[in-house]
Amino acid sequence: MSEKLFLLPGPSRVDRRIPKYLRDAYDEGFMSFNHRSPQVIDLYKSTVGMLKKNLNIPADYTIAFVSSATECWQIIAQSIIKKKSVHCFNGSFGEKWFNNTSKLGYKTESLSFDLNKDLPISEIQEIKADTFCITHNETSNGTALSYEEILALRQVQGKAIICVDATSSMAGYKLPFNLADIWYASVQKCFGLPAGLGVMVLSPRALERAYELNNTDHYNSLVNIINQAKKFQTTHTPNILNIYLLNRVMSKRNNIEKVEKELRSRYKKINSKINNNPSLEWLIEEKSKRSITVLALKYLSTKDSIHNLAEDAEIILGKGYGNWKDETFRIANFPALKKKEVNKLLSFLEII
Repeated sequence: MSEKLFLLPGPSRVDRRIPKYLRDAYDEGFMSFNHRSPQVIDLYKSTVGMLKKNLNIPADYTIAFVSSATECWQIIAQSIIKKKSVHCFNGSFGEKWFNNTSKLGYKTESLSFDLNKDLPISEIQEIKADTFCITHNETSNGTALSYEEILALRQVQGKAIICVDATSSMAGYKLPFNLADIWYASVQKCFGLPAGLGVMVLSPRALERAYELNNTDHYNSLVNIINQAKKFQTTHTPNILNIYLLNRVMSKRNNIEKVEKELRSRYKKINSKINNNPSLEWLIEEKSKRSITVLALKYLSTKDSIHNLAEDAEIILGKGYGNWKDETFRIANFPALKKKEVNKLLSFLEII
């Protein structure tokens, strides 16, 4: 593997065992098996079991594999919204989700809020809608919603279906799956895999809504996806290789409580280096709003580009995104990072 340290917020550094797993997948036939074969069905079933166990997903939730987190925007729009959706966001990806739903022709409303503030629950409480969409971990600006915010949303909108973008936090945070109905992510972030696979986690209420609307006009209508998932299959030829890699990586991954504890420990070390370096500053001022998996920072020195300095140290940082493209850079604190790589990052943050 390249000696460079990849700290991009996805695709990012992959699990160190991926080269071996790729060879194993070839040797075991998983690059050639038919997607309806017993071997792939067993692989799907085994992977679902590992995800539920390692990520503390409720037993009665359904897990489905799709092409990407972005595809979930369309799946939710065409299969979950009855009359109106509301999208609450403070960053670019939450806004993109809203715009996508609007362009598809569905009645939708946006509610943006400040980077350093909580979800505006008092405003949300007054809105009448059957579907609410939130972003747990906003990859564009390094903010994250707390357990208390999601709980408050559930309490004031108990009848609505709550959908959560957890693209850069699933498999990194212990998520409160029971507080929402649809969670989705892609595997190229906290799962530590190559890009090309999306994971949807569906509550029994989400299944009820999908069957109530019964939209089966699209290959990726949620009813079709659920019916196939019940048989541990997909509506399409999936990325079998990535499901195999996901299975192997999760078989070695600790329970999510231990994973999150480790990420928080790393975050504290990184935070200490940032706070002691006058050339660095957090984009998010409110400490409680900062993500532990995607860190958005400002480099205040004008003597050189932060990316040039990083490349000289063989580190690839994430560039800023959206409204913060020119003023920030981003660091991925994902589980696949090795201890020596974290130490390399800490040393870099100390000397720049």
